[in-house]
Amino acid sequence: MMNINYVDMFSCPVLVADLDLDINSLKKFCYEKEQENKQGVALSNIGGWQSDNVKNETNLEFVKLKNKIEEAANSYHRDIGFKKDLREVIGNIWININKKDHFNELHQHHFSILSGAYYLNSCDIPIVFRHPFKDINTYFWDSAIIEEYNQASSGMWTVTPSPNTLLIFPAWIEHKVLPNAKNGDRISISFNTTLVNQEGNQYRFPLDR
Repeated sequence: MMNINYVDMFSCPVLVADLDLDINSLKKFCYEKEQENKQGVALSNIGGWQSDNVKNETNLEFVKLKNKIEEAANSYHRDIGFKKDLREVIGNIWININKKDHFNELHQHHFSILSGAYYLNSCDIPIVFRHPFKDINTYFWDSAIIEEYNQASSGMWTVTPSPNTLLIFPAWIEHKVLPNAKNGDRISISFNTTLVNQEGNQYRFPLDR
């Protein structure tokens, strides 16, 4: 009988936290920002509406959310072994409102440390993460040999958040949002983090020097 162990060499942890914020207040805030700038911005969104950076907004419930995001991001920071003299702060944060048939294309968040989203309503539309080696199933592990997909054998992995759920993940992992098949709005608040040192100076990426 062999003594078998597995070494889990590479990991892409996704933090999932249940928050207790006033969703109705945050929804009102999101729709108010949409009314202020109906054109919004176009990045990964196909249809739908995205705000510009709302990092400096002072809505009380939104400030609570920002504080919770940074608290969770720094917990993630410590748990994966980043340097203790650096801390995570929100670099930018924006609102997403996807109506029926709207979606977000596959994308990454370049020059950020962590990314994530907070979800405001009940929705069956998952966020989909793509394996960093995207061809794993095409060239090596074809679906014909898979009994049951899991973290080791999947080329894609989905998470379907509930209202008041916060997700945080590495900014380098590609992800997308599937089309909203329902008539109701899918509302989320997305963000990226950057790092500051003990003096409050922002970490600069090598290509940003």
